[in-house]
Amino acid sequence: GGWLPCRLLPFDGSSVGERVGPPEAECVDVAWSPDGKWMYFSANPGGHFHIWRELYPKGEIQQITSGATDEEGIAIAPDGDSLITSVGTAQRSVILHDAQGERQISSESYANSATFSRNGKKIFYMVPERAPAGQAKKGEQLFRVDLVTGQSERLLSGVLVTNYSTSPDGKKIVYSAVDKNRHSHLWLAALDGHSS
Repeated sequence: GGWLPCRLLPFDGSSVGERVGPPEAECVDVAWSPDGKWMYFSANPGGHFHIWRELYPKGEIQQITSGATDEEGIAIAPDGDSLITSVGTAQRSVILHDAQGERQISSESYANSATFSRNGKKIFYMVPERAPAGQAKKGEQLFRVDLVTGQSERLLSGVLVTNYSTSPDGKKIVYSAVDKNRHSHLWLAALDGHSS
């Protein structure tokens, strides 16, 4: 799932094309220089989307931007001397609104896929892994928060999940995880941590 690496394809459909841009990187935006000598990419080889360029044809790949921000979208100036991109950071929190008001549940800077336990006393959510540069993300860390005590804990230590669902009795979890060959498998685990 998710975005794939960039591909350069012929208009006539004579081939499936070839991969371009950073290898094994999620690629979301592309552009050509006006003279047709450079391809530009907004790609995420692990951690953040940055702007890259590659000399056409078969040139060296060069990273143009770096740092803690993400750069997405590319517009090349007509003279080819500059480009425009959006730069920013993303934050997503799990916030609970109940009779006591609003309170933040997740302490991480980016949390998603939040679900309640069947009895409504706990919340589960996922936090993206920060993969080292050049390595694709393999999944997300799974957390559980007790709404009574406020205690947060990481579940399935050492495992990165791509999706999950808890059993109706709240004692088990089924989750998907990607192996080293990028094949997805389903697992069943006890939520008390005794088996997987």
